[in-house]
Amino acid sequence: MDLELKLCITSNSREQCIGGYASQFINNVEQIIIMNFLTLSAKLADEKAAAKFFQIKGIIPEEKECSKEHQMKMEFGKYIRWRCYIKECREECGIRIGTWFQDTRLSFPTAAIFIHSWEEQRSSMDFCKKKLEMNPSTTVD
Repeated sequence: MDLELKLCITSNSREQCIGGYASQFINNVEQIIIMNFLTLSAKLADEKAAAKFFQIKGIIPEEKECSKEHQMKMEFGKYIRWRCYIKECREECGIRIGTWFQDTRLSFPTAAIFIHSWEEQRSSMDFCKKKLEMNPSTTVD
C-alpha cells in the first residue's frame, strides 16, 4: 500500500517528500512511535496541545523570526499562527509554513495519531477513513 504522497511516509521516498526536514522529522517521529497510544491520545486533546507537543518533539519550531529578524510569538486563536508584535512590523504567518505540515490539511492530533498508527501497521485506507476520519483522497493523494 502506498501512503506516501501528502504524508510522505513510505520509506523509499521520504527525502523527496519532506525535503530538508527529512532526517530531523524521521528522528522525531521515532519518539512519537514509541509512545503508548493512550498516552499519545491524552496529550493531543486539541490543536493547541498537539501543536505544543510537536514543538517539544522538534517537528514544529519553538521559535521563529519574521522577515525583519524580530522574534515572533505563537498566537492561538481561530488559527494557530506566528505573529510579530513589533509595532512597525506586525508580520504574521501560519504555524505550518516551513515545516513538514506546510502542504497538509490534517489536524495536528490526527497527524500524530496517523504517524503512530502507521508504525503499528494500522494505516490501511479503511482504517484511516473509519478511525481517523480522514478523507479517502488524503490517504491516496
